[in-house]
Amino acid sequence: MIPETGELFITKPDWFNYETTITCIREFLTSHPVEDGKHLYIVMDNAPWHKKAKRLINEDGQYADIKEAATIISLPPYSPDLNPIEQVWRVTRREKTHNRFRETLEKLVGVLYNWFSTFKKPNDKLATLCSFAWSQTKRINVVYHKVPKDMAVVGYDDFLASHAVPPISSVKSPLEDMAAAAINIIHENNHSGGEFFARTVALTPKLIVRESSRIKL
Repeated sequence: MIPETGELFITKPDWFNYETTITCIREFLTSHPVEDGKHLYIVMDNAPWHKKAKRLINEDGQYADIKEAATIISLPPYSPDLNPIEQVWRVTRREKTHNRFRETLEKLVGVLYNWFSTFKKPNDKLATLCSFAWSQTKRINVVYHKVPKDMAVVGYDDFLASHAVPPISSVKSPLEDMAAAAINIIHENNHSGGEFFARTVALTPKLIVRESSRIKL
């Protein structure tokens, strides 16, 4: 899906593997040709077939057409909150599947396909649900004000922030420190004689200053 417009690209592969992933990417690029001077960033999670498709696109010459048009960016592990498509699944469950019974799998597939088809064109519903700071910045520039001349924008998690136009100032979570603290707590509890000690660990995030905020440190 395209967060800045809410457009949902739909395809129905028979199986999930790296081959169908690459086929889906090619179908998307065919239906959404890249404008001259533009380059796409395709965000994927870390499913094994996504990782293999990314590796092949980067290393195998037969996929040079994809590599020239788009760069695949992998989400950090265990970070579904950063994946725009998760918002699509959330609203789909709420409006189409939760507490609803379908007599057959075919009927369920039909309901979902019709539902997803309503978002094939630009729409405010998914654009609002799935947009992050980097896409909202573009919308602000087009519709309201200029960033950073009229409005400063600061994002969080620093995901894709450097690829925005203009690059977005962002708060970067100390992921390595978080992992180290978690390992230390587990280690200490394992050697505490069977007693578990709850504690609070305060970690300091890092402010990454870029053009979107006009901040000078």
